[in-house]
Amino acid sequence: MNPMASARQLTLESLSALRALVSDAAGGAGVDAERVAHFAVAVDEAMTNAIRYAGGGHISISVDPGESVTVEVADHGPGIPPGTPVELPPPESVGGRGLWLMRTLCDRLDIDTGPGGTTARLTMLVSPPRHG
Repeated sequence: MNPMASARQLTLESLSALRALVSDAAGGAGVDAERVAHFAVAVDEAMTNAIRYAGGGHISISVDPGESVTVEVADHGPGIPPGTPVELPPPESVGGRGLWLMRTLCDRLDIDTGPGGTTARLTMLVSPPRHG
């Protein structure tokens, strides 16, 4: 990754500024506007989960201009409970869409979780992967 990386503290008060920072980083890497919006929603889900379930954490943003942007959201919470669904829940469910949104809206999602915390790594490529 390019040395263009930044790490920030994640709190409820910093959430809005971090959303803008992620969008700016993705756009600066060369990601088109529609995919920037998708990536921002995916990262927002990860950040919101870290605040909701762990009281906060930190994020790191790495930009590889012309190639990709990666955001790592890390916390020291209890970890994601085993059996937490990653598929889209039924329409009548309240909540439970965060992991599905993260997986669906970015090009790559890697999650490391355990009793010492969770790290979600979300990546958006400048050129979308070709399917089929």
